[in-house]
Amino acid sequence: MTVFAWLLVGLAEALVAVGRGAPLAPLVLLVGAWGGVGAIVRRWPSLSSPWIPVFLQIFGAALVQLGLHGVAAILAAEGALVGLVGGVWLLRRWPRVGLLFVLPATFAGAQMRQIRPVLRWPDPVEEGRKGVGPRVILLTIDTLRADVGRSLPTYNLVAQSGRSGPARALSPWTVPSLGTLLTGQDAYVHGAVIRAPKAGKTRIGSLSVPTLARRFREAGWSTAAFVENPFIAPERGFQDGFSVWDHRELRRPPRSLLLDPFGLALDLRPLVPSGRDTDERVDSALRWLIAQEGPLFLWVHLLGPHLPYYHADYAEGTALGDMLGPDGQTRLTPEELRRGTLRWTPQLRQELKEAYRQEALRADQAMGRLVAAAGSDAIVLYTSDHGEEFGDHGGWEHGHSLYDELLQVPLAFRAPALAPGSWTGPATLLDVAPTLLALAGLPTEGLPGTDLRREAPPRRLLLANTLYDAELDGMLEWPLKYTRSLDYSMQRMVDLSVDPREEHDLCPERAGDCARAAEWLQGRAAELGETPEGVVDAAVRALGYRE
Repeated sequence: MTVFAWLLVGLAEALVAVGRGAPLAPLVLLVGAWGGVGAIVRRWPSLSSPWIPVFLQIFGAALVQLGLHGVAAILAAEGALVGLVGGVWLLRRWPRVGLLFVLPATFAGAQMRQIRPVLRWPDPVEEGRKGVGPRVILLTIDTLRADVGRSLPTYNLVAQSGRSGPARALSPWTVPSLGTLLTGQDAYVHGAVIRAPKAGKTRIGSLSVPTLARRFREAGWSTAAFVENPFIAPERGFQDGFSVWDHRELRRPPRSLLLDPFGLALDLRPLVPSGRDTDERVDSALRWLIAQEGPLFLWVHLLGPHLPYYHADYAEGTALGDMLGPDGQTRLTPEELRRGTLRWTPQLRQELKEAYRQEALRADQAMGRLVAAAGSDAIVLYTSDHGEEFGDHGGWEHGHSLYDELLQVPLAFRAPALAPGSWTGPATLLDVAPTLLALAGLPTEGLPGTDLRREAPPRRLLLANTLYDAELDGMLEWPLKYTRSLDYSMQRMVDLSVDPREEHDLCPERAGDCARAAEWLQGRAAELGETPEGVVDAAVRALGYRE
């Protein structure tokens, strides 16, 4: 084949990639790579095609390290195909030589298991379209329940210099909850929900409405996100509106079928993440923040106290160490909790709560560096996506119920010239978007939430949806809270003003109110319809969630 022919091959693959939404710059590299292959083969004909997969493997691995995963995936697939075909042919004639090509091809193909599809990046802000306004910084810590969050130093720094009060998430797990926070719409409007009513559900929708970041970017704000949770994925719409998206996940190395059984990647580093890169993520956010001029919207989301607890004491003699082994490799995950095989003791419960608090404190301290760098003239809002259960209602972790230990979250914000104070009515994550936009002087039309500088009016709120076990939804019309399973095997109504622990079910004595709430929920659920399928991938499984 001539170099021109190789370039045509590269161009054909580039056109396929364009159809999948690939950005232009990596495609130029892709075409150039194929041209390079052609030049090498033409200059040294003796190399012939069996060497192509080796070149592609090295080049593809380099692109993985550079973050060009879409191109790397194409190259890895091509390397596997050519290498396997050529290697099998060589195996029949010269087995030892053929083996040299089959193995690299296997490595290349195995990379596909850990490489994301080509991503669709947002368009840049129009040239010269720079807005005028304040810096807006949104800080969220994953899995931070209200009682622990309100005891953290950085949270209190924001609360004491601004406004704070009782607040709730409207969903007990990350995707629908952060979808509400970033769009100002409830879960059945923004669509990033999971619908299959079974454990380990994988059918996750994506955001179908504009995000808060898009509103800021279209008004001329620079926008950036630095996030850790692998659920917050671009293919679910969370990248919409962010010009900079830093989402280096829990270690996604090129993997090998041969090294997987040993728990190693191609670079011989362990596949199981050794910890979180909280400081690195905050350092990256700080570098971006300091380098910006003019108005900006920055979102930083840290996993913090989400299981596994990497800094817990697993030494011999501790309940955690005796249960899981003190080797420093095994970590307590949500999956371990859900199996129901753990022997709960007062010591184990206390160690879990303390490990959780310490992880929350580490994340809060990292957020403190951002608050300090932001300065007093920045708008800062600090909150969480959901809480965590520690046996409050007989369960552990999150995603499985709509009790308040999973819905109550810390929420505080400060802004220039904002008098310190608090609100008394129940705020929700639905109110974050209109509050930040109003503080920045931008319009809030189309958003049902409330600017938290004033008290929220009486309203009816949708609670949805659970991640595993029976699928639940609910309605909150303060102070009444109604929850049900979709098959009505469970339905409850409580009055939170007199029963904050949600112990007394009112449905037997207020059957009419429960029926009206259920009818309203049926109508809301009908609005949602079907959601596209998503996949709980390896990075999510690393947190303990299973398919």
